Amino acid sequence: MACYYVLETLRYAPAVHRRWLESFALGAGIIYVMNSLFYTPDTGAAWQSLARHSAMRIPDDTDPTYNSQEEDVVEIPMQEIGDRQGLFFFGQLIRDRGTLRLSRFHLLPTKDLCTLYGEDSEFNLRSHFQTASIRREPAPKPVQRRFTNNASHTTRVTDSHMVPIPEIDFGLTARGVEFRRNGGISGPDAEVDSDDEDGDNDTMDQRVSKLWLQMLDDVLVGKGPNPRRHTQASYGSLSATDRHEVSEEMFKCFRLPFSVACYREASPSHWTLMFTRFFPEPGTTLPHAMQHFPACRYFQDYRAMISQMEKNDVKILRRALRQRWDGLYWMPYTAVDRMWVTRNVVGAQTFTLPPEWKGAAPQVGLNPRFARGAYHVELYVAEAED
Repeated sequence: MACYYVLETLRYAPAVHRRWLESFALGAGIIYVMNSLFYTPDTGAAWQSLARHSAMRIPDDTDPTYNSQEEDVVEIPMQEIGDRQGLFFFGQLIRDRGTLRLSRFHLLPTKDLCTLYGEDSEFNLRSHFQTASIRREPAPKPVQRRFTNNASHTTRVTDSHMVPIPEIDFGLTARGVEFRRNGGISGPDAEVDSDDEDGDNDTMDQRVSKLWLQMLDDVLVGKGPNPRRHTQASYGSLSATDRHEVSEEMFKCFRLPFSVACYREASPSHWTLMFTRFFPEPGTTLPHAMQHFPACRYFQDYRAMISQMEKNDVKILRRALRQRWDGLYWMPYTAVDRMWVTRNVVGAQTFTLPPEWKGAAPQVGLNPRFARGAYHVELYVAEAED
């Protein structure tokens, strides 16, 4: 019952509390204890690290430096209590604003914690969990039971790209933009600095550079537009090699990488609206039926990122992203509930490629800064690969 109680407190804790490293560690520790009731305790390195760091510690009277009269507890040599009591005792649990979490003094290395959750970095670990800064409307109650498939996640560019992600100078590192210190926890261990050398070492500019390229990759590859019929080929015209080398340059010209397309010049207000849909402000409530965006890795990372930053830093981040956004020539002409719209649109200011095309096509919005005067929009056709 004690294990279920802890899991329930984590389940109903505020989203930002669930994403504390100390909460992740406690959740993994409870799973370790529950599994050990039925199976031999896992001997994997990460699990053993968890058991060693999170366990209660007692004075090590076998250590030659041990002095039972020592008053400074920091100087007393300690050892994990292990299984000598017949039970597993956690070192210290702290109720932090109503949420149970493990003490920072008993936190295992970030690398091991990420391994337990199947992630490769602290940032990816945090972004895997929902945040409270951008919410979706609750689902309406169905008339009858329905079975649906979970939306898949797009692939990370750090895994799919053939070359290292170039760092863009967003000016965030220089301005001191950073995540909240200690993840926002409070309590007697809140001011303890972590000595963990396995955490993320990326600068803020490096993180946002990955976020930016992930967004571009999600637009063309991860959530690239497809016809409604599964028997029809994708609208995208990128080659297999191009799909692993999506870059900003593909969006800084009027060569659209599609077999057919419908384009129009976005008004300045709609170009701003498109940016806001890609990078919502904290506190935004998304439509329940929102498509494409929630499954995009960049969108998940963005939500996690702004939930760990102070309000003023979020404003600086969004201004930097907007400045980069305004350098693109085109982006999907978004709708209120989706990234890509592919239905047929007829209008005086709407054009199709090829010109004689009358069917459905991905809708593209041209940046009004670059769509003024004489310009030529064409389709990009990739060269055939052997």
